[in-house]
Amino acid sequence: MQCEIRALDGPKAATPIIAMTASAMDEGHHRCAAAGMNDYISKPVEGAEMTRLIARWTDSPTVETKAS
Repeated sequence: MQCEIRALDGPKAATPIIAMTASAMDEGHHRCAAAGMNDYISKPVEGAEMTRLIARWTDSPTVETKAS
């Protein structure tokens, strides 16, 4: 990471980590948080929930998806 970019420097940059786990219990959530992850989503993953999490942790208010 370049540490002297005007718009974004190394110390201010952060890459959010969203865990994907088969555990829907609170214990799984606490383990993810303790490991330093920003958020988590339980399997099976719903598309709308994944979109909401991505929008939450990025600068984009919405995430566009393309049909396959």
